[in-house]
Amino acid sequence: VLRFSKEFGTLPDEVVPALYSALSAGVPKDNVFAFMETANKLAVGGVTDVETAVDGLSSVVNAYGDDLITAAEASDIMFTTVKLGKTTVDEISRSISNVTPLASALGVGFDEVGAGLAVLTSKGVPTAQATTQLRAAFSELSKEGSVADKAFRDLAGVSFTDFLANGGDLITGLQLMDQGA
Repeated sequence: VLRFSKEFGTLPDEVVPALYSALSAGVPKDNVFAFMETANKLAVGGVTDVETAVDGLSSVVNAYGDDLITAAEASDIMFTTVKLGKTTVDEISRSISNVTPLASALGVGFDEVGAGLAVLTSKGVPTAQATTQLRAAFSELSKEGSVADKAFRDLAGVSFTDFLANGGDLITGLQLMDQGA
């Protein structure tokens, strides 16, 4: 902790709770300081504290699995979401767990979730509300027999989940729904 604090200019009082959070979130001990380095860079770039960055990154990596997304990739997407949207790393970290478990289960990539958040927040939707709206849309589209499911099937010829499984992406799926509306 002292070596990390000195190397990255972060006070030990900030590193210890973040380290505890990372380990509690399941970050392997042999990888925890590499994870913390990524979180520290996100915290500095995103003007937040390391523990908040750890929370956001671990939520994403745990939802998708470290075989599908690394902490560095999640960090890059979060930073891009901040850059293109009207949100902060702090806001994303506090609310991203509203949407990532369902998005991951459906096969919606975190890059697509980030793009959705950037679009919604840039239009003035608060981040927490945007994550809830995305989750609701995913839930409704994936629920067999729902109005959204029936409409999507009429437009695409397959269910939303089959569309995604066959290589479709969120943006194209939403564009189909928009054109059909």
